[in-house]
Parts: sequence; C-alpha cells; structure tokens
Amino acid sequence: MAVGAGAVGAVAVGAFATPAVAGGIAQLAPAIPAFTPAPSAGLPVRSHFAGHEGETFVATFAETPFAVTLTAIDDVPPAIGTGDENRFNLIFTVPGLPEVPSGIAEITHPEVPAATLFASPAGDSTKRQLQALVNRDA
Repeated sequence: MAVGAGAVGAVAVGAFATPAVAGGIAQLAPAIPAFTPAPSAGLPVRSHFAGHEGETFVATFAETPFAVTLTAIDDVPPAIGTGDENRFNLIFTVPGLPEVPSGIAEITHPEVPAATLFASPAGDSTKRQLQALVNRDA
C-alpha cells in the first residue's frame, strides 16, 4: 500500500549511535548517516530506488529514525512484466536491532526522492528485514 508523500523537511540526524525506542523497548540503533534528504517527487516509483541497492537510507517511524540498507527491489505478482514502476517491494535490512518497527515511515536518502510508505517486518526475525510494498495501478 502506498501513501502519498508530502513535503519533507530536514531530518535531524547525527553521525553517531542513537538510542532508539521501538515497541517501548530502548535499543541501541546503528549510526544514522548525516545527510540532507532529497525532496519528495510525488508517488514513489521503482526507478527512484533502482541502482541504490546496498546503500543506507533513513526510515523514520513516529519521529524515530533508523538506519536501514536497501537490499532488494522485488517484483510483486502479478506484475506487468518485470520491473513494473508501480508494483514493487522494497526490502531493507536493519542491522543491530532485535526488533524491526512497523507503521508509516518516511524513507529518505540524499539522492532518492523522499517517500512516505507503510513498512513492516518481513521474514525470519534473525534476518532483521523491513519491507515496504508499493502496489497500485498505473
């Protein structure tokens, strides 16, 4: 489910480990990179994220930022061929967190337009993966 993205202000992030609260449990999150997020470009499409696999993004849930790494962009059946711009699944790893948050997240990166998406844990908890699904008609 994709949610329309609005204007994004600068994210207050530091270049150090930040205590994060997820599910009411204080945890030590990985370092949050310091960068100026790219502005929103409307609804997110696959090509915004393509080519940025392996790079660090910031996923902010309820004003709490988490450093996440984009590990894959998967097709969503029944995609209209592979590489459908409007049907894809973003898979992120969240290193260092025993629990992955769930909910509406602002996904930011210095070169990728900011996107507001519902993101939730996926797969085995030991893999610490977060997925954000975009599945809409063109």
